[in-house]
Amino acid sequence: MKKILLLIVLFVFTSANVFANEDIETFNLAVKLKKEANYQEAVKLFIKTLKVQEDDVEVARKICFEIADCFAKDGNEKSAVKFLKVAIRNYGATQEDVQNNQILNKDFTATAWSSIQMDYDNLRRVYTLKIGNEVRKEYAALSR
Repeated sequence: MKKILLLIVLFVFTSANVFANEDIETFNLAVKLKKEANYQEAVKLFIKTLKVQEDDVEVARKICFEIADCFAKDGNEKSAVKFLKVAIRNYGATQEDVQNNQILNKDFTATAWSSIQMDYDNLRRVYTLKIGNEVRKEYAALSR
């Protein structure tokens, strides 16, 4: 019985590691495509990675910045701003995160921030409410 349990645990950890490696490969391929100026394909792979990594808000923010950078470099500033807003609303990016990120061009960031600034407080409020609801659900589950 112990051997079967050990095999199951080993299988679960091995499977999780394979998926993690696949995600890293997808992300690295997206970065490579971005460097080659193949922005549309890079965005597709970044979005695929984002869907898998959305529970890790630090990673998700970085991916949103990468997506925004692809759109900005491809001349689609509206979509770039949209993904900066996604980083704020869904993954808790702060004003400092947006303005001090190392991914986006500083001139674009300044221009984008002027578009985001009016919505910033509402975007942060949505994120805060979302986090509050998750904490309440976890607390309710623990108290059962």
